[in-house]
Amino acid sequence: MRLVMMNNGLGNQAFQYIFMRYIEEHSGEPCIIDDLYFCDDKALHNGYELEKIFSLKPRRLSQMLSEDVVQEILKLKQPAPGTAHPAHDIVSILRTSGISLNVIQEADLYEHDYHVCLPDAKSYPINQFSPQILRNHGNLYYYGYWINAYWYEAIMDIINYEFTFPLPQDLKNAQLLHEVLSSDRSVCIHIRRGDFIDCGWLLNEEFYRHSVASVKKVMKPVFYIFSDDMPYVKEHLSEYGLEASDEIIFVEGNTHGKNYIDMQLMAACRGMIIANSSFSYLAALLNRRADRFVYNPTTRDIV
Repeated sequence: MRLVMMNNGLGNQAFQYIFMRYIEEHSGEPCIIDDLYFCDDKALHNGYELEKIFSLKPRRLSQMLSEDVVQEILKLKQPAPGTAHPAHDIVSILRTSGISLNVIQEADLYEHDYHVCLPDAKSYPINQFSPQILRNHGNLYYYGYWINAYWYEAIMDIINYEFTFPLPQDLKNAQLLHEVLSSDRSVCIHIRRGDFIDCGWLLNEEFYRHSVASVKKVMKPVFYIFSDDMPYVKEHLSEYGLEASDEIIFVEGNTHGKNYIDMQLMAACRGMIIANSSFSYLAALLNRRADRFVYNPTTRDIV
C-alpha cells in the first residue's frame, strides 16, 4: 500500500497528484490519496478541487473507509487541549488499526506538523527532485508537497493529458482566453498576498519591478494582472514597476471555486511573471507555448 497525503489549495493538490502519478508510473504500484484533510469542515481554500476541474478519478482514502471511520479519524486528529497540533497523527492511527506504514517525508515535515517523532521515517530535501525515493518498498505514507518541475517532466505527457482545463463557459473568460492565446504581447503578472502576509512569504516588489522593466526592454506588453488582493495592487502599481501608460488588464471575478480559470488564463499567456506560489508555478509548467518566457522568483526550474 502506498498513501500520498494531499492538502491545501489547488496548486499543492496538483503537485501532490503529480508526485503520486510519478510514484505509480515508476514503481508499477497503485497509490491512494489521503484526502481526509478535505473531510474536515475547517479545511482551507476551496476544498478538494482536482476532480471538479479535471477528468480525474484517483483512489481516495475517504472513499475506501466508512463514514463512521472517517469521522472517528478526524476526531482523533483534532488538536489536543491547550495545543495547536493534532492529538494523534494519521500514521499512528492507521498503525493502530493494523495497517503497517513507514513514513517518507520531505525534510522533517511530518514531525513538524504532528509533533510526533517517528524513528523509522525517511527524509528527503524539500522541493527537490529525489528519484532515489523509489528505493523504498513496503507500505509507505508519503508526506510532503513535492513542488519541483522534474516530477512533472518525468511524466509530462501523462500530466498534460490529465490536466486539461475545461473551456470557460462564460463570455468574459472565453474572450480573455482567446485574447491571450492569440497575442504575442500577453504577459501575466501573479501577485500573491493574502495568507502569504501572515506566513512571512510575501514576495519583494523589487522582483516585479525588475521583471517588468526587463519585459518592457524587448517588447510592448499587455499586462494581465492576477491577484488575491487586487484593491491593494491597483493602489500600489508603481511599486510593481507599472505605469499609467502601460496596457494593463486586471483579471477579476474568478473566485468561489472558479480560481482555476486564473491558472488557465495565466498558462495561456506568452510571458509570465509568477509569484513564489505553487499556483502560478504550476501555471508556468502547464504553459506549453513555444514562444513562452517565464520570470521565476524561486530557484526551481521551469521545464
